[in-house]
Amino acid sequence: MHSFPAFHALHTFRRWRARAPWNLAVLAILTLVATEARPADDPPLQAWMKANTAPAVASGDLPALAIAFDKLVGFAPKDKEFANWPSIARDGAAAARAGKLDGAKAACRSCHAQYRPKYRLEMRSRPLP
Repeated sequence: MHSFPAFHALHTFRRWRARAPWNLAVLAILTLVATEARPADDPPLQAWMKANTAPAVASGDLPALAIAFDKLVGFAPKDKEFANWPSIARDGAAAARAGKLDGAKAACRSCHAQYRPKYRLEMRSRPLP
C-alpha cells in the first residue's frame, strides 16, 4: 500500500497516541516497580568502593589506589573466614606503590573472588569501622 517511511512513522504515532493512556499507565507502573526494587543507598562497603577504589582504578591513580588498599586492610571482618583479606589488601597496596596497575587489579579480583559472595550474603549492611 504505502511504502513511504514517513507514512509508517505517522501510522505508528497515531496507533501509540490512540493507546496513550494505556501506554502511560504501563510506563508509570514500570517506573514505580523499578524504583521500589532498587535500594535507596548502596551498602557501606560498596558505597566506599565506588567513591574511592573505582575512580582510582579507572583513572590509573596508583597513589590513591594504594591509600584505598591501606584503608581496606582495616575494613577486614574479624571473622576467621575472611583471614586473607588484610594480606590481599596489603599486596594490592604494594603493587600500586610499585606502579603495577595489573598487580593491583589482580588483588581486587582475588579478594572479590574469595569474599564478595559471602560478604554480600552475611555482612552487606555492616557499617565500616
